[in-house]
Amino acid sequence: MATVNKKKKRRKKRLKAWAARFIFSILVIALIVLMVYAGKKVFGMLASAGNKDVDVTTITIAGGGAVDEVLVEPFDEAVYNGDELDKMVRESVQAYGSDMSFDEMKMEDGNVKLFFHFKKPETLSAYHGVVFNAGTIDHLQSLGVSLPQEAVASGGKNAVVLSGLMDISDPRISEVIEVRVPKKIRYASGGAVQDPEDKKKAAVNAASAGMAVIIY
Repeated sequence: MATVNKKKKRRKKRLKAWAARFIFSILVIALIVLMVYAGKKVFGMLASAGNKDVDVTTITIAGGGAVDEVLVEPFDEAVYNGDELDKMVRESVQAYGSDMSFDEMKMEDGNVKLFFHFKKPETLSAYHGVVFNAGTIDHLQSLGVSLPQEAVASGGKNAVVLSGLMDISDPRISEVIEVRVPKKIRYASGGAVQDPEDKKKAAVNAASAGMAVIIY
């Protein structure tokens, strides 16, 4: 009888030890998930703040195929009415329904900054009347986008293509467009010049772009 009781006690101890390890493992996993989620939120907030602190028109490749844009242009409030501009922009965005949004307008140092969010690259193309493609190289090639062989061979998996940026002598977006991507740029051509201090940025000169290609 004593032997049976000892066995029961040992079994209970093993069960308690197993239960404790199991609970500890669950807590560790939950903590890791929480830290990863919090890290993503913090990173997203920092990235969002960084995207707002721009001096030139900036296009940022966001997650899930979405694109953020800050359109920066000179603006003299003594000549133009800010409220009328805000109304005009909001009306122009309405035609695209839920595919894009106009988030805010800011006046800074003689410039106006217009903040847009596009759910897909095609909407940015249509809104500005330019050619804008962004996605994996395979996806762009499936759409018929022709990329230079050296671009494909650069080692990157994703591409951004901009063309048709000029309407006779006037830029359709801005004279200079900064493109920001989530990974290191491996190739840039056609008026796209990689930032020497930030390998995830490239500046595109509208007048000399032709077809600007960025691979990352």
